[in-house]
Amino acid sequence: MSLFGKVFISGIFFIIVPLVIGNGVVSYLKMKPNVLLGYVYGWIVMLASYEVIAVPAVFLKCSLSVLSLIYSAILICFLIIIVVYLYKQHYLKRLKNNILQKVFILNPYIVISMILVVTQLVIALMGMHTDSDDAYYVGTATTSVATDTLYMYEPDNGLLYTYIPTRYIFSALMVFWAYISKITGIHPLGITHTIVPVLFIGMSYIIWWNIGTLLLKKAEHRSLFFLFMNIFNIFGFTSVYTQSAFLLFRIWQGKAMIPNIIFPVMIYLFLYMLKVKNRGNKRLWSLMFCTVVAGCCCSSLAVPLCMLAVGCGTLILMWFEKKWRLMIPGIICCLPCLIIGVAFLVIK
Repeated sequence: MSLFGKVFISGIFFIIVPLVIGNGVVSYLKMKPNVLLGYVYGWIVMLASYEVIAVPAVFLKCSLSVLSLIYSAILICFLIIIVVYLYKQHYLKRLKNNILQKVFILNPYIVISMILVVTQLVIALMGMHTDSDDAYYVGTATTSVATDTLYMYEPDNGLLYTYIPTRYIFSALMVFWAYISKITGIHPLGITHTIVPVLFIGMSYIIWWNIGTLLLKKAEHRSLFFLFMNIFNIFGFTSVYTQSAFLLFRIWQGKAMIPNIIFPVMIYLFLYMLKVKNRGNKRLWSLMFCTVVAGCCCSSLAVPLCMLAVGCGTLILMWFEKKWRLMIPGIICCLPCLIIGVAFLVIK
């Protein structure tokens, strides 16, 4: 594939596809049009849908080519349905009106924050952090592409697995990077260490900005909150295990995406439910369900942690609403974690 072809397909997959899917989600949730937040939702839906398809494919011993073909076909059908839906909902017109109504006032805090964000993105683009996890995570994606298999060969030595890697097979993120490499022609190392850090660091800040808009009314206070998040992340490297270190150094790893993408999305959704006083909205809970599945796609850590997060958020909603029936959608959202947890114990 030529360089132009790689850039063109990458632009469509990394930019257009998440934007279309995510803004379809925004319209479905009946939220105000929000392009950037919709972009985040798009990735959540993509990760969740890939998890649902990839895990059975691994157990059925499908090739990466077959999985890529199936998922791409589903993704294209999904995109067509969403484009038609957005057209019927007059979403572009509502988006235009919403943008024209917004008055964005620059202040010193937001200017400094944007400079810091751009600096972090440039460093992530130009530099590269490597650690021992590259041998397995990137190695698994590269091995999948090279052999056209899914978890058949050990990435460390190239030998056939003599055991079932239960710790990893239920989290499809590594073969998700392999899928992207398959369709774009870009090496998994370039995807994980160059493209993904820029996109996902930006996504993390998009989520936190929107959380600030729910928590704080004054624009100046929101800007201060956003500036604080930047400073917290930049100077948060007190250990290799902090949220900040995971965000800026290895956001492409699933265990880094949990605290920087998955949990912030959950926090935003729970705050949104509290703010709009619509805690029983099935559509909002459906996105929460997708976020939990996306978390399971990222890492096995999501199995217990997402259950705890959803459980705590649901209890808070129940306390405010004084309605026990809110426990039902909370339990439903925990089902993917329960299913994967039981399957892990049975197979192990």
